[in-house]
Amino acid sequence: MWLLNASSLKLEYFAFDDGEAPPYGILSHTWAHPSTELTFEDLHSRGHAAFSKKKESYQKLIGCCSVAQKHGLQWVWLDNCCIDKSDHAQLSYAVSSIFQWYQRAEICITYLSDVHAMKDFHRARWFTRGWTLQELLAPTRLVFFNRHWEPLGTRQALASLISHITTIHPEYLMRSWSPSTNSLRLLYDAVLTRQTTKPEDQAYCLLGLLGIYMEVDYGEGLNSAFERLYATVEQYSGRIPSTADGHEYSGLSFTTAQYGDFVRYKNDHAAEEYEDEDDEEVEGGRRR
Repeated sequence: MWLLNASSLKLEYFAFDDGEAPPYGILSHTWAHPSTELTFEDLHSRGHAAFSKKKESYQKLIGCCSVAQKHGLQWVWLDNCCIDKSDHAQLSYAVSSIFQWYQRAEICITYLSDVHAMKDFHRARWFTRGWTLQELLAPTRLVFFNRHWEPLGTRQALASLISHITTIHPEYLMRSWSPSTNSLRLLYDAVLTRQTTKPEDQAYCLLGLLGIYMEVDYGEGLNSAFERLYATVEQYSGRIPSTADGHEYSGLSFTTAQYGDFVRYKNDHAAEEYEDEDDEEVEGGRRR
């Protein structure tokens, strides 16, 4: 994984799977617009022109680094500039590893750019995006910050409010998520109304939470992505689970009817989900 030095703003690669990565903080946020976010290329080439042109993204990066350093950390990871999206192999590896990266971070710095005060918390765009579901559940320690980088509280402290916003039971917000294919139905409910720029990301954003691996294939479409997800869950578990966290759902398995309802819902709402997004192609997906 690529990490950014919080002091020098230089990128350095570490073999995460071999345990080489130093302690790091990780940013969770939403993107304003792909053209205004700093990229891997901007940081790798030390593009100071990009720093001045993309001021809001630069200030977000500086804010993240500042919080990390206050927690004694010299390294940070940000999805917009620590993934080389021009390399398909690296992108695929990142998508399949992101859950673990968030889970093993010392702190998840969750920046709500559209929240000025606590009264705005429940309206944060962050709660409507697909990828932020795993970023909410994976970290051991998650702290929310408002637009002015003022802390709003931890996930645990705000569990009751977050549960009301997301419909996720508070018990899952009090600890780091344990990936399991038995969570399919629970996650199906949680992701139902969330949005992603790329339709396939509706499926890909669940991989880490389910504890499964699947190659990403941007361009395959929503139906194909979920069909492969569904098949992969069957391969991992030997069946489509009828339980989520051990509780029966009226004896129903997550089978054709529920899966069909999900895909139909996402297809029916696809136009309105993506109509507000810019027409610009986002290489590799994961626009937030």
